[in-house]
Amino acid sequence: MYEKIYKVPSFLCHKGKLLINYLVNLCLMTSDCEFEEKGHSYQDIIYENNLTWIIYKWKINFNREIKENEIIKIKTWPSGFDKIYSYREFACYDKNEKLLFKATAVFLLIDIKNKKPVRLGKDIIDLYDIYEKRNFSEIERIDPVKDIKKLASFDVRKSDIDYNKHVNNSVYFSWIFDAIPEEILEDKFISDINLIYNKEIKKGESVGVYSNDTYSYFEIKTENTNSKASLKFKCLNN
Repeated sequence: MYEKIYKVPSFLCHKGKLLINYLVNLCLMTSDCEFEEKGHSYQDIIYENNLTWIIYKWKINFNREIKENEIIKIKTWPSGFDKIYSYREFACYDKNEKLLFKATAVFLLIDIKNKKPVRLGKDIIDLYDIYEKRNFSEIERIDPVKDIKKLASFDVRKSDIDYNKHVNNSVYFSWIFDAIPEEILEDKFISDINLIYNKEIKKGESVGVYSNDTYSYFEIKTENTNSKASLKFKCLNN
């Protein structure tokens, strides 16, 4: 396992609480640090072979919100490979070693030219030290909900685009959070989020964020359904 300690800066927070999109970025930065500190280079190993990693799914569970200026420790480890799927786990603790959240990201290795998943070979798998512990026994499929309405629209900004030339995975969390009415989060916080990416979104596109009446199901759409998410909430006094 690899771990890194951070002090949560206030500019990554909303009303004193760390935003999920920035939390996701901290997690991925931690996993990148692990890879690089072992002497590996994505440029040499992945990009020169016309391959790139993309995230296919996220599952995140919070015990409580993370506060600005809080000292947190993020741990990460690759937990296994399954044909075209790569699993990476994250866990975050406060200064008293209490678990704040746990998360699993499911990655796909993509051929840049044909944009299709590549079966993971031994040369890729051997780059990682596998620790066979999973945060979740399963990552549930997200069944579509028929009764949804549009909550918000967003234009894709230049700053939303990542090195794969499509919208960065963390931006989807931001769109969902921004679409939830402020009064819904007055006495609750998002405790669970399960998100799947169906189709990439590119620069210049406009997206709509749709939800059911309970805000437990979301879709992000252009001309297609690009992403689906299921959410759960907890009361702040719990």
